[in-house]
Amino acid sequence: MLYNYIMTKIKNTDRLKQLTLLIFFSCCTGSVFSQNTFQSHNSITSIAEKTIHDSLSQSDIKRHESKSQALDTRLRLKSCTEPLTANKAHQGRTNGSMQTVKVICPATPGWSLYVPVTTRKWEYIVVSSRELFKGDLLSLSSIAKKEVETTNLRDYFSWANSSQILEMEIRRHISSDQEIRSSDLKKQQLMKRGQKISIINNAGSVQIRVSGVALQPGSKGDLISVKNLSSGRKINARIIDRNTVSIR
Repeated sequence: MLYNYIMTKIKNTDRLKQLTLLIFFSCCTGSVFSQNTFQSHNSITSIAEKTIHDSLSQSDIKRHESKSQALDTRLRLKSCTEPLTANKAHQGRTNGSMQTVKVICPATPGWSLYVPVTTRKWEYIVVSSRELFKGDLLSLSSIAKKEVETTNLRDYFSWANSSQILEMEIRRHISSDQEIRSSDLKKQQLMKRGQKISIINNAGSVQIRVSGVALQPGSKGDLISVKNLSSGRKINARIIDRNTVSIR
């Protein structure tokens, strides 16, 4: 419509005015066309943010925010003739609040661009429900869940994994309502060196139990050296409870 209107004007004017209008028309349309030949910055940052959003939505994170950094206004990338694609990049070291997304134009010829995206995330983590002391064992009554921002939090336990730390031993004093870190815990030692134990061997549907002695201390699940008192043989077995190890 704009073209038809301008050409009508040109036909109805003298030669000098025709030349002026042609120059004006060329400048205007050139500006419009040039804008359409470049990929919009909004389309690039939007897919970068969506990539991070989708990634975090698949985790145990309760809620999150993602915001890409503004692109340089001088950046001009050819408009992609195919839908943009994107994936999380793993370039160098980043802090907890910054992730990088590689945005790709899959056309031929295409282009790619690394877009920094700032994120914030909140999770339910494990905290102490009361004051805990060195040597205490964690139980359901001694822990609670609390929603906190974990963007830059490094050492913590997600509430979804809280069952994994039950019955672990406290290394140091922990105040009430304080996050519990891996450095605060150690496995509870169930077995002592020289302790009399039962050694079980599950062979199919048959269970064989013999007396033995622990040659090493250990915690539940640890593989330790034990001695079969009947045969005198030294074997490796896994700790099941305070008094039992299993060969299989």
